[in-house]
Amino acid sequence: METDNPNPCGACKGTCCRSVSVQWQEPVSNSDWENLKWLVAHKNVHVYKDYEGDWLVEFISDCEHLDAKNRCTIYEKRMDICREHPTEDCERFAEGEYYEIIFRNIKDVEKYLEAQQARKLAGLKPLSI
Repeated sequence: METDNPNPCGACKGTCCRSVSVQWQEPVSNSDWENLKWLVAHKNVHVYKDYEGDWLVEFISDCEHLDAKNRCTIYEKRMDICREHPTEDCERFAEGEYYEIIFRNIKDVEKYLEAQQARKLAGLKPLSI
């Protein structure tokens, strides 16, 4: 996205500054699923699989450098990861969800695992994860 604005984030509500996502391993064992449940048992923590097949843990937490108007107070000195975030990939322009599947709490995980087990018992192919 081309812009003459020296701060293309000027009209944004700080979408990319409101969470941190880190890579996570795909759950394959019972132990992995128990660990995933433990993660989502914490407030403001989600686990999701994105449309590229990557598994991530998302921590919903505002950057401490956002002000009351959703502006970055260190914009000119912001970290490289912020500088390198491509404007064309900005979450505020995304259509639809950013995940293929998301677990926001233990109930989501258990519901998913129950559906997988039911499919297995019925001789059906497991849901894609």
